[in-house]
Amino acid sequence: MTSETTEAHSPEGAEQPEEEITQTVALQTLQPQRKFHQKVAITRGPFDPGGQPDVESPHRLLVGLWGWNASCGTVASRAVLEDRDRFRDYWQWPRASALVESADRAGFDFELPFERRFGYAGEIGFHEDSLDSLTTAPALAQVTENLTLFSSIHMSEHAHPLHIARFGGNFDHVSNGRWGLNIVPGWSRRDAEVIGLDTDYSLRYEIADEFVTLMKHWWSLTTPFEFEGEYFKSTRVGMVGPRPTRQPRPILICGDASEGAVDFAAKHCDWLLCNAPEDDLSLLAEHVERTRVYAAHNYGRRLKMLVQVFVTMAETAESAQAEYDELVAAIDSTAADNIVRRRWSSPEKRKDFWTPPSPIGSAMVRSRSSSVRRTTESWPSGSAGSTSWAASTTSPSSCETSPTTTCRTRLRCRSSTP
Repeated sequence: MTSETTEAHSPEGAEQPEEEITQTVALQTLQPQRKFHQKVAITRGPFDPGGQPDVESPHRLLVGLWGWNASCGTVASRAVLEDRDRFRDYWQWPRASALVESADRAGFDFELPFERRFGYAGEIGFHEDSLDSLTTAPALAQVTENLTLFSSIHMSEHAHPLHIARFGGNFDHVSNGRWGLNIVPGWSRRDAEVIGLDTDYSLRYEIADEFVTLMKHWWSLTTPFEFEGEYFKSTRVGMVGPRPTRQPRPILICGDASEGAVDFAAKHCDWLLCNAPEDDLSLLAEHVERTRVYAAHNYGRRLKMLVQVFVTMAETAESAQAEYDELVAAIDSTAADNIVRRRWSSPEKRKDFWTPPSPIGSAMVRSRSSSVRRTTESWPSGSAGSTSWAASTTSPSSCETSPTTTCRTRLRCRSSTP
């Protein structure tokens, strides 16, 4: 007998006998209840179920294409207006997809796009247009074969980690294990303001810690679970595939050099995006080694470095220098000021930010690194010009420029060769 049977014998509006109500309630409590696993005990890092993923590449130096998906790329200079299609608007899909496809064929190892919620205006409209990094990844999977394809997610957007875990599992499946995620705990306070959210900026790394831990649970567990953290709570989490193809999970990146960023990356990520302190590679080498030791000593984890290098490429060092000088002379000061004003509130942190590094010219073509040589020699002429690339080394090594060449950069490095 069920409650439906009891109601069928009762005229509408009629009062049920007390003994019949008791019987109905008793029978309903006997119905089986679906059981879920206990809450997961771990809600903060370090947390690496199954270990950390590796990059399968024959190259000692991994080379990637960075910032290809936003108007003007990394160049806040009016020089991009000389050929808008080639230098400002190459983010548009027909040209951008061809650019990334060419990088794949040339032997690049990964692409890392920007993720923007607002631009910086100026005469050039710096970053006023950009392809969304999350939804572009599966499209790139259809035009590339080997590149690792990264998306970015900002904690200030208040996306739920299960959404990103689900998207990521699907993207990694579609790309056959080539998807990765760049986690941005906080690029700018304005990120949250743009979508009307009130976020305590000081908590960004704590929120990111829980975010990634829950995401890793979803990627690794094969049975339903519950998660109860301080910032994220998920009950009766179902296990709908696909799970990531790359095992044990996709590669995770974090950027910045602050103590909070380094600690978060040491707990959870595989690569840390950083720049040379004071533009001195000797300081960068010290920072890299100190960070690696920190991750290994405190959390027992491996952390590799991802370094941005601004490349002005030309046939000779002299022509590369000339092109660089043109870029600097035509800096869009309005766009540059907007970048530093929205990114940093303190004037001292804005100083000299917008001056790009000196060019790396033809020396890169004759580098002993097969990755760099293949990159520069194979780059399509229709996409040549100023761009940015990044590298993740598998061991702490300096550049290996040929003794017969000159590396035209204001970064001072301690190379093993003269």
